[in-house]
Amino acid sequence: MKLIIPALIIIAILLAGCQELKNIKLPGIDNEVETSSGSITAYFVNPKTGGNVLSEYPFSPAIRVKSLGGYESEGQTCISGLDSNIFSGFSGCECTTFQQIKDDSGVFQPEDLTFGPYTIHITKDDRKEHIVSAVTRYLYGNEVKANICISKDIYENTGCSPSITSSTSGPLDITSIEQETIPISEDVVTLIFRIKATQEENGRFIPEEDMNGQCTPVNLEELPKVEARVKGFPTRTPVVCKDVEIEGKEVIIVCEAKDLNLIGPGGTSIFGDNYNPELTFEIRYFFETTSSSRFTVQ
Repeated sequence: MKLIIPALIIIAILLAGCQELKNIKLPGIDNEVETSSGSITAYFVNPKTGGNVLSEYPFSPAIRVKSLGGYESEGQTCISGLDSNIFSGFSGCECTTFQQIKDDSGVFQPEDLTFGPYTIHITKDDRKEHIVSAVTRYLYGNEVKANICISKDIYENTGCSPSITSSTSGPLDITSIEQETIPISEDVVTLIFRIKATQEENGRFIPEEDMNGQCTPVNLEELPKVEARVKGFPTRTPVVCKDVEIEGKEVIIVCEAKDLNLIGPGGTSIFGDNYNPELTFEIRYFFETTSSSRFTVQ
């Protein structure tokens, strides 16, 4: 019995250690697992990092793409970095488009993007480590539902504040929505909504015009933008959101419902005390991520 207890302790320690090792992400190289928490993940499934490629067979790199958030998306992935003298047929840059649309059950299915095939011509000196890289650029966004507040008293509305009821994930994380009521006249107000967000995903925002660029650098002279629109406002008053140029990781999107009339045609109040309709804020932007794989030709 004395020997069994120490043995059980050792086994428990080894299992715990294995669990920790499974969660380690190697620095500088993307592992073959989905590491994104809420947008598009794109990683090499062929060749896998640290894997081998046999020279006597056609070589077809493959990238697995999947939306891990709630937003339907489209984009393209381009690969580069292969030596065309070794990987015959490779042009230096090759791109494939993709779409992530929910299926009938409301789930995103992974899509494998394949390139090539290429014929491998190697000498003894070419039997070494090679690197293939990928750039994935795509349209993405967040859908945020929030209960705003409209008060018939344009001055005493201190208990009137918006609250987020749901928000899909993405490269942007929506942190809060603030509302300000501006009295215009006795019965008319302007509502201002400020949506605050922070970049959460590894990668960078890009201008829309660069999304379809094939292995070309991003236009650094033009800042990327976030666009937004509002659905479900309870009156015909238009709600206009200003495009936001992105600098840094913090974003504030401002939307306005200008000159909202609180009194109906019969002279009665349209809204009751602290009316809380639900609005949907749709936020849209373009994003870029990179991945790579190191492999050996044998």
